[in-house]
Formats: sequence, structure tokens, C-alpha cells
Amino acid sequence: MEGRTWNSGDRASGWAVALVNREAARRYWPSQSPIGGRITMLDSTGRPTGQAIDIVGVVDNVIGGDLSEPPPPRIYRPLPATGALESVGFAVRTSGDAASLTPSIRAALRAEDRDLAVSDIRLARQGLDETTRTNTLLVTLFSSFAAIGLIVAITGVYGVTAFSVSQRRHEIGVRMALGASGADVLRLIAGRSFRLIGAGAGLGIVVGWGIGLTMRNILFGVGAADPVTYAAVFALVGVSGAAATYVPAHRAIAIDPMAVLKRE
Repeated sequence: MEGRTWNSGDRASGWAVALVNREAARRYWPSQSPIGGRITMLDSTGRPTGQAIDIVGVVDNVIGGDLSEPPPPRIYRPLPATGALESVGFAVRTSGDAASLTPSIRAALRAEDRDLAVSDIRLARQGLDETTRTNTLLVTLFSSFAAIGLIVAITGVYGVTAFSVSQRRHEIGVRMALGASGADVLRLIAGRSFRLIGAGAGLGIVVGWGIGLTMRNILFGVGAADPVTYAAVFALVGVSGAAATYVPAHRAIAIDPMAVLKRE
């Protein structure tokens, strides 16, 4: 994002250089560029260890293991030219079938060092799936409950509206006999339904906001009070309620006022 990365000359000269991520730059160098800044590493007693490290570049944030937490400040340093490492990881980018590259990766690493032990070669998607497995299960569970709740709500709106129409057949017949048009009857039926739908959706948003505050740990990329999410849910409930109201309202418009009055 800014500056440069390290190069072979940095390692050959022994110059201590590093890159920091955007979060570190924002936190420790606010309103200024961290390029040219220095970092001193401290031991557990607070004493400096080694030479000061010069910042030569800034990279973007990378999400860590906990997806619910913002990316922490990070410092990236080149691998030492000498000395043993207990373990090191490499990321390999490919435009082909990544799963078929395992033999090629092993061969490339053995070409560098035949004594190097290579283990745990896996796709990035596999690691991501393992990290998000619990969250995925919870999201699937809550989505299933939400779908069931939406079906129950639609069924309830349809049932209440249909029952209301059947109970008010005489009233609707009288209104139409006195000159009420189909649009008037539609507004009568739909207006009552949408008042109930609006009240229910409003109550649901308040309760949902309260529940969302307790679910912050499984929310990623969206807050507990995200307005776009609530607007989308409100629109979905409104459209579903309109669809559930359509059939009973259409039946009310089709009522023959003379037939109703004769039966009465």
C-alpha cells in the first residue's frame, strides 16, 4: 500500500527492516506515514533486544483466526539469512487446480533443501472452512429458524385475512351494493392486514436488535444494528405479507353483493 517490501540486499547487509499493516500504521503513526519510522523490540523485562527496526513499507490488514475481531496491528520481517527455524509456512497462489499441485510443491521445497520436512499441505479454503465451521453452523441454524418463522408469519397473515373476509362477507356485500368499488374493498382488506404486518415487523425489529446485541461474536462484516439488514428484512416481510393478503383480498373483490344479500 505504501513504500516497498524487503529485498535480498536487506538480508545480505543485515539491515533490520520490516513492514507493518494498515492497522499498525493507523494506531502508532496516526495522521502520518510510518515509512522511515523505527520499532524497538523489548523483552519481558522491558529492555531492548537487538537493533532498531526500520519501517520500509505498509501492507493491507489480514484477518486473523478470530473473524469476529478486527485485524490486530502486525509487523512483518524477512526470514533470517542464517539460523534455524522451528517452522515456517508458505502460501502458494495458482490459477489452475490447486489440489493437484501438492507434488510440485514438495518437489520445489526439496530442491531447496532435501532435509526439509514438508507437512500439512492444504487448500486455503480448507483452513477457512475449519476456522468458520462453528459460525457456519450457527448461521445455518438461525437461518433455518428465520425461514420457519417467515413461513409461519405468511401462513398466519393469510389465515387471519381469509377469516376476516369470510366474517365480513355481508359487510363487504352491503358496501359494494351501496357503490363501493373493487379498489375500495381492496384498500379495506389490505389496509387492515398491512397495519398488522407493520406492527409485527416493527416489534420484530426491536426484538431482533436486542437479540443481535447478544450475537456480536458470530457477526462479521455487519453490526448488530446494521440499517441495510433491517431495511431488507422489513421489505421481505412486507412483500411476503402482501402476497399472503392477495388471495383473500381478491376473493373479497369477487363477492357478488346480490348473492350475499339474498342469503342474508
